[in-house]
Amino acid sequence: MTATLTAYGDGTYGGSNYGGVVVDAAPRWLVQVQLPDGTWRDVTCDVRSVAIDRGRSSWVEAFKAGTATIVFANFAGIYSTFPSVSIWRQPGGFVTDVPIRCASILNGDVDWRFTGTTDAVVDSWPGTVDAIATVSATDGFKQLARHNGGPRAAVGAGELTGARIQRLLADASYAGPKVIDAGKVTLQATTLDGITIDQMRTVGEAEWGWLYIAGDGTLRFRQRDAIDTDPRMTTVQFTFADTDAIAGACYGDASVGSDSDRIVNVANVTPPGHSLSTFQDAPSVAWFGPRTWTRTDLPFNLDVDALGLAQLVVLEQKTDDKRIDTVSIDAANSPDNYAAAHGCRITDRVRFVRTIPGGYQLDAELIVQGRRDSVTARGDDGHVSQWTVEFATASASLIAALGQWDDGTWDDSQWGV
Repeated sequence: MTATLTAYGDGTYGGSNYGGVVVDAAPRWLVQVQLPDGTWRDVTCDVRSVAIDRGRSSWVEAFKAGTATIVFANFAGIYSTFPSVSIWRQPGGFVTDVPIRCASILNGDVDWRFTGTTDAVVDSWPGTVDAIATVSATDGFKQLARHNGGPRAAVGAGELTGARIQRLLADASYAGPKVIDAGKVTLQATTLDGITIDQMRTVGEAEWGWLYIAGDGTLRFRQRDAIDTDPRMTTVQFTFADTDAIAGACYGDASVGSDSDRIVNVANVTPPGHSLSTFQDAPSVAWFGPRTWTRTDLPFNLDVDALGLAQLVVLEQKTDDKRIDTVSIDAANSPDNYAAAHGCRITDRVRFVRTIPGGYQLDAELIVQGRRDSVTARGDDGHVSQWTVEFATASASLIAALGQWDDGTWDDSQWGV
């Protein structure tokens, strides 16, 4: 996902503007557009702003498609779609679905924040003296959302979740880079009928894993025990603190609180053609009343896996939802924050420290579920005047303890069928 910047020119960075490698301790940004010949053209010097949104906000949500919105200065007109010199023009006259990518650069290291294809280009002339083009783009999930396999004979009975993801990708003719774990859960046969991304997300939820597009455009499927085996998920990668006494990034804002909106104390899972598997937490039900989570579309092959998922959802969601929803940092003006802004990825384990009025100190380990980058360019040199990163997080503690789904730890007396 990272690379070392060793040269400048078309396809790298700074083309005609630089005479050599600049290894800068201050963060820079890079935006590139792929030309019809397959090379990448650096367009950073014309970028006004970049906004990127990737990930999800909680364990019980599926990862959404990553999106980017990039505003270009457009005085030469090349970022409009109509002129013959348009940077977007492809063979056949096509001007959308053009590959585009964005990266942050720190000390010569390039880390891709977004890779996708353009959705739309909108021209505007604010105040009649300016000219801008606003480009929206979506990552590789877009292709999978456009494909419907159509019904056919059922295949794949008993295959693991990773094999099912591979089968669905092949059916959609997905040619992007991918890293697919084998998975731990076996599935029923599939007719492949339906929207491909929807089918893949049900597979990801059945696995209770991670299905997302990384910043470099790689489709990743992580099996459920990755949180116990991946070093970036088992060991704290970055610390976010509100005191100089603790080394790490200094956050400017955080959403910390408790509420009952997301409580689940009864989980019902009924795989197609199977009987109901249910799990509940009696003390939580007695206090809050039943808060039910129900799924009937997860294609488990074995009832024990359906039961395991029901328990895991309840154990994670049964109590007051004490959450650190988001953590925001200033990545442009605080050197202590550069490393975290540049290097922290979705699924990284992080430490969060909050000093509560009165002296109590909240010290929690979290898993990054998503990140939003908002960047304003300083000029034409790739430096930024503003860069805010907002991380969406969820607790790492309970999920790690149950990552293996060890049925020896399950409380069978609380199951009902």
